[in-house]
Amino acid sequence: MLEFADQRAADLVFAVTEQELTVPVKVLAQAQFSAAGLAFTFSIIGESHIVRVERDGALLMQEVLACIPVEPGRCVHLARFPMLTNHTYTRPNYTASVNFSQTDAVLEAPVEAQEQGRLHYAFPQHWGRTPQTVVLWYTDPRKPNALGWRTLHSYPEANGIRTVLTESTVDLQRCELIGITGSSDPLFEPHT
Repeated sequence: MLEFADQRAADLVFAVTEQELTVPVKVLAQAQFSAAGLAFTFSIIGESHIVRVERDGALLMQEVLACIPVEPGRCVHLARFPMLTNHTYTRPNYTASVNFSQTDAVLEAPVEAQEQGRLHYAFPQHWGRTPQTVVLWYTDPRKPNALGWRTLHSYPEANGIRTVLTESTVDLQRCELIGITGSSDPLFEPHT
């Protein structure tokens, strides 16, 4: 059984990287989905979630939301949340948002979207509440060349619960832009 780990939403980092992580993570639940020649691996980890995108077995990018150390120099984008400030990151072929709330939430696919899969993991109780992580991925007929995913992470606090919701979308027709390193495009330079 997994033991309680005292993690807080303010300890999270959001990273987009085109390189392998240098810290080990414990995968608690995992599923794969393929679209447009890309393999997506959705993982709930002991620290939150990772979405890995590969083509022909080669890593193109990873989205990481976790309470783990991430080296800024290994990231295309890195954000920390000591003040629990909402965050959005946009590239020509990928968008992601991270939003913080002090209310319980239910994770659903967008209206008219078709859920393609879902992962759920409940962690040991703390403060009389059960923390959880949920990851779902979907296609949307209004955006036929895109794959989206949403995540929910709940962190019990003494006064309630802190919920972190993310939403990401990747353009499957412009997937050749994912994974470019050394590009002169400023969107591919490391950001913090």
